Amino acid sequence: MSAIEKLKSAFQRHGTELEYLPDQSRFSWCDLYAAPLPEDCGVYCLFSHDGSRIQKIGKAESRGGLRVRFRGYTGKKTDLKIANDKTDQRWKRIMTDALIGERLTLYYFVTAPVTVKSPIRFDNELEHELNCHWARPFEAHLSKLVRKECRERNLLDTHLLLSGAAD
Repeated sequence: MSAIEKLKSAFQRHGTELEYLPDQSRFSWCDLYAAPLPEDCGVYCLFSHDGSRIQKIGKAESRGGLRVRFRGYTGKKTDLKIANDKTDQRWKRIMTDALIGERLTLYYFVTAPVTVKSPIRFDNELEHELNCHWARPFEAHLSKLVRKECRERNLLDTHLLLSGAAD
């Protein structure tokens, strides 16, 4: 089973497709009435070409999870933000060239926090537990595995935004 097939079988598809609006340098949902995105932390994958090519693996680790993360993709952008954001510049370049007219599909894997006991305890303090999120290391691990498979199968040209896989 390929990395794409494994990811799609483990992740849940969310929302409708995204289309790129080049004049606004942002994405837009194709169906505005789709179910709201999860507010849990996790890792997302964006696929193109009817789900056959992976374009991006990313993390949504801040409060608000995927819903907040995708405001960055779909929200209005200023010229200054675009000028200072290499990811926005890369999306614009790729979505108006190699992926012109392609719609992207979104898949998500929730990374529920893991509870860890505090390694430091003070005399009168009750035992304290910490909620630790693992979206960042999971995203890095998946990106590494997918990049490795792409190199082995000579597919890097179809995996354009994979955490530094293409510049």
